[in-house]
Amino acid sequence: LMLSLRAKTSSEVRVLEADRPTGEFRVIEPRRPKVEYSIEHHGEYFYVHHNRGARNFRLDRTPVARTGRRHWHAVVPHRRDVLLEDVDAF
Repeated sequence: LMLSLRAKTSSEVRVLEADRPTGEFRVIEPRRPKVEYSIEHHGEYFYVHHNRGARNFRLDRTPVARTGRRHWHAVVPHRRDVLLEDVDAF
């Protein structure tokens, strides 16, 4: 289960395993001013579409078990001349 919290220029996503509905949501990355992100789940990874240090957004992935920022690895790096608007995982 994903809970997306959004403001005009910031966001935060919390996740909860569907087979543990009485558990607690965990934060993928705490909300920060002027940082927007969203996630897609596919297999053992979350794909993170974000603008942290990337004006036109970039795509990183992180293992489902280790979602902290230090575990994010680039899949589609930031490009100054291309806006990465959205991502779908399938």
